[in-house]
Amino acid sequence: MGGVLCGIRPPNTPQIFPQFPAIPNEPELYTKYTKKHKWKRKNKKVLMDGETDLNRLLMTMQPVLLEAAYVFCTMSQDIYDRTSFRPLGTFQEQEGMTVIITEEQASGAGLAYDSTWACISLTVHSALTAVGFLAAISAGLAQAGISVNAVSAYYHDHLFVPWDRREAAMEVIKELSRSHR
Repeated sequence: MGGVLCGIRPPNTPQIFPQFPAIPNEPELYTKYTKKHKWKRKNKKVLMDGETDLNRLLMTMQPVLLEAAYVFCTMSQDIYDRTSFRPLGTFQEQEGMTVIITEEQASGAGLAYDSTWACISLTVHSALTAVGFLAAISAGLAQAGISVNAVSAYYHDHLFVPWDRREAAMEVIKELSRSHR
């Protein structure tokens, strides 16, 4: 599911972000990702070290606005198991399964939702242990009166902002990045 969004993709699959190479079929062909980061093979899994320096993260976050409108829906695990769509993200909560899907998928499945969201992916490889990255971005967006729902995946952070505020959110994030150069 999230492999394509996170930057790791199986060979011969489409890319969302062209700067992320596919993981080669043969381990000896793993290539450098950037000057600092390298593909690593550990216990038959490919891992990369993420960035933890807050200044470097803010300076190099490179936001990408995805084209689709997304919605957050909830359903029981039983219903989720019978769905045919592929969500962008899921989270199991005590009250039910939360799914992040396109507005088109939700409408096609007859699912209720109350708002639409744009997804801004930050293409810098942030470590899950990085401190203050999302706090700094959230503070900037809050100052502009823009709500944000952040999803941290293994390689990147993804910001869901109100659909009608997506362009303003992109400007806030780009300005935040410029101010750290």
